[in-house]
Amino acid sequence: MKLFITFFFCSVLLASLSAQNQPVQLWQAAEYVKSMNIKGPTISLDKFQNTYMLTNQTDESPFGGFTLVKYDTLGNVLWKRHSQVGIIGILYGSFTVDSLGNAYVGQWYDGGLPGYDADAVLIKYAPDGAKQWEANYGLNQSGDSYLYYSEMDTLNGRLITLGMNLHETDPAENFLFVQAVDTSDGSVTWRTKIAGVFRPQNLRVQSDHIQLLSTRYKPDSKYFVSTLVDFDGNITAQYEKPYSGYEIDFNYISRTGDVVFGNRAFGYNVTRVNVQGDTLWAYVHPLNSGTNKNWVRSVVEDTLLNIYATGALEIPGQNVEMTTSKININGEVEWQDIFQSSNGDFGDGGENVQIHGDRLVTSGATQLENSDVVGIIKVYNISNGFEEHNILISNENIFIVNKSFIITDKMLYVSEGYQSSINNMVAVTGCFLMPKISSSIDESKYPNRIIAFPNPTSDMIFISDIDLDVFESISVCDMNGRIVMQKRVEAEQEKILLSGFPPGIYTVCIYGKNLKIMKKIVKM
Repeated sequence: MKLFITFFFCSVLLASLSAQNQPVQLWQAAEYVKSMNIKGPTISLDKFQNTYMLTNQTDESPFGGFTLVKYDTLGNVLWKRHSQVGIIGILYGSFTVDSLGNAYVGQWYDGGLPGYDADAVLIKYAPDGAKQWEANYGLNQSGDSYLYYSEMDTLNGRLITLGMNLHETDPAENFLFVQAVDTSDGSVTWRTKIAGVFRPQNLRVQSDHIQLLSTRYKPDSKYFVSTLVDFDGNITAQYEKPYSGYEIDFNYISRTGDVVFGNRAFGYNVTRVNVQGDTLWAYVHPLNSGTNKNWVRSVVEDTLLNIYATGALEIPGQNVEMTTSKININGEVEWQDIFQSSNGDFGDGGENVQIHGDRLVTSGATQLENSDVVGIIKVYNISNGFEEHNILISNENIFIVNKSFIITDKMLYVSEGYQSSINNMVAVTGCFLMPKISSSIDESKYPNRIIAFPNPTSDMIFISDIDLDVFESISVCDMNGRIVMQKRVEAEQEKILLSGFPPGIYTVCIYGKNLKIMKKIVKM
């Protein structure tokens, strides 16, 4: 009888999942934080799809520190590690998880005490949660040292970290530093210092060099600084220019070396500059109100160098609305979604944007009629901006989704919430099962009806018999699943040029509302 009940339950569950057309939450876990210093939680994954969540320290001390939690694929806590690596006000900074699940957490900030010098500290945790080593990189100078960013140099098997040292009275002890760390013991393979008062902003390990982004503070202005370093720590180029009109806190370093900036406030603006700091294009939303309620909080780039941005825009006569845009390589908007919650008297905002294949995932928050703020995740068709899913998540009175992304058929997210006091925070991690793209119309007639020819081809293909009432866009993916071309459906027969692509097997996807038709094409 027990076996029959188990079999019946599993059958019903499988049937419900196979028929789902909306994301289904698989698990959610909460960590309560008591802290005077708030920094939003973040997450990362290893190759086994275990989730690592990093947040403020979750014990009863309000003076800082960080907590790292590892969850398995079902949301069970595998281990939890706390760290209080200084006297007061320590928050996490750099955070990297390698494919095997080794986690590297660096110090970000120290509130400090008079006469106390905070040192840059990096800790490595093994996949089983054991502390492998704790390295202190601030023993040979005075002032406060911070680690802000880190990224694996997989070619050389090292961790690259970017930080700064700041001294209130001794100019010689103000510098930016980048270093290569031996992941086996935390020792420094090389360390490069750049003198001056800097604020690290981003780091990217490129194919043939390391690119650093920072702000330099001079008496006359703030300067955008782009520094190129080789894999032995030698500075090969450095460019700096005064900047205005954009903030570099919300930025993305392209594989081309260009940098894309989002505005902190006073405008839903996106700016792309080259590595020398020259402006390539600047998008300024025509509805900018000029108040600090307008901003772009997150930007990301696809393989075709299209930019996706999310933030907030104050609409005249309405309120602040969550806005997501696709901007092409020329700085032109291809599509834009301005989300308005059910009650137009309250505001919305985007915090983060991520790409997964042919989907775009944005995260943020929206305010409801009862003044509660709930987290929001929106999933778009990346090609045409069609909204596939709109998910609301709540836990406390004020609740914000900091980051979300899709991996295979799962969507992971991390959020923060507050009750009546901002010193009582909850960091919430969760996972949704994403539905497969299905059709509410008779899908069976379309695969055989839509024709892609000639196949094989050497230069171009034609997609014919496209129902314009059903289908909206076309994308072409290479053998690695990367989108190499996108276009809107404008005619019953569309021409796709493949002459510039290498030989191989390509997948042509024709999208309609809740419908995707795929055709395999051989390029000779």
